[in-house]
Amino acid sequence: MASVVTVRGGLRYMRNLARLCAGQSVFVSNKVALDHVVLGSEYCKWPLVPLLTSNRSIVYSFGVGQDITFDLAAIERFRCHVYAFDPTPRSIRWVRSQITPAELHFCEFGIGARPDKLLFYPPSSDTNVSYTVSPRQRSNGDAVAAEVLDLRSILCRLKHGSVDILKMDIEGAEYAVIETLAQQGSLPGQLMVEFHHGMYGYTAKNTKQALDRLRQDGYYPYYVSDTWREFGFVHRDSVGRCVS
Repeated sequence: MASVVTVRGGLRYMRNLARLCAGQSVFVSNKVALDHVVLGSEYCKWPLVPLLTSNRSIVYSFGVGQDITFDLAAIERFRCHVYAFDPTPRSIRWVRSQITPAELHFCEFGIGARPDKLLFYPPSSDTNVSYTVSPRQRSNGDAVAAEVLDLRSILCRLKHGSVDILKMDIEGAEYAVIETLAQQGSLPGQLMVEFHHGMYGYTAKNTKQALDRLRQDGYYPYYVSDTWREFGFVHRDSVGRCVS
């Protein structure tokens, strides 16, 4: 099994390298060295920094689809409270059918750059669950209207003064959210984002601009997946807690 995983990882690396050379992907080398654990399934794995995560941590997990393995693993390891968000009907039906711990709180709305009611377009196949706010050329079904709130409004609705950890896998909407993140008050110490360049009309240039914006907002990458899409960032105000 180990050799199969190694070969698979090597093929992913070569594909990503080819995309990088073609200007279709991004590569980040200036990561900060932080001990972290990667939690969740093969299709939903995210890095957490143990020194910045505890049972007092508030985690916001945007875009859960039909995979809450990261959320459950975070709860099991740190006994933290995870607020999972997804406004799309397939995800809502699936999460409602699950037996979940008391520390997992599901919210049937999403995150956006501002409070709004947006159209979410379904995937082209019944085997895929990911809706997107970006119009698709092919969709299997009609678009649905769903509520999104900006981070400040979500904190207010949930009566949280701040959020410690924020994860976004929101199918292209991350670019608009990142543009407004610094305007939302207290920034999370840990931020995890899946970027969707090469999908929904977004390019590697969009991701590079988002990375530049996050750098301006005080975020340093500490993790990049082998697909070069999933990133973990730590805010400069939290770095001292890991090295002091």
